[in-house]
Amino acid sequence: MAKNKKGKSSNHKRRAEGPSKNSNPFEVRANNSRKKFDVLNRRVKGAERNIANARAKAIERRKKTLLVDYNQQKRTNSFNDRRFGEHDASMSVEEKLLVRFQKERAKRAKKGALYRLGDDDGDMEDVDEGLLLTHKGKAIGEDYQPDPLDRMPGSDDEGGGVDADATAALHFGGPGDGGGPRRDAERRRAE
Repeated sequence: MAKNKKGKSSNHKRRAEGPSKNSNPFEVRANNSRKKFDVLNRRVKGAERNIANARAKAIERRKKTLLVDYNQQKRTNSFNDRRFGEHDASMSVEEKLLVRFQKERAKRAKKGALYRLGDDDGDMEDVDEGLLLTHKGKAIGEDYQPDPLDRMPGSDDEGGGVDADATAALHFGGPGDGGGPRRDAERRRAE
């Protein structure tokens, strides 16, 4: 038998280098860090775990499964042609184009009708559609005359207004107020 080479074995070299772990304490989380006794060669399951590795593995797993599903979510391999008259073999090309043009014009007119006030002269279509301006159920037009009972007293339409005595009584004092000393002096002079 031959002699073995003197020197340290490769197993011994690995032990001297130590395990290749991350030295960042924030990436290593100890679950069972509080032990009553330290026992040599006793490995407690879940004593340490590398958070950075676990996070990287989880992200990679999600990329392989969830990301693929998300990217394929709304993809289909068929096209649904919903143009007007496309599947009708009895229509000619001109008829198809005419129907599409009419539908497009109808859609534009419907959208534009929201902002149209019906200022067209002699348009009785607006009356049927209920686009006519009314006041208390009566149509407002050129021949509209408001009710005389609707007018409030003292409105701007009337020529006069409230007389001076009523204004003085209502604006410059309440009931039971004699008007003050000036008012009494004016009464004495008038008598």
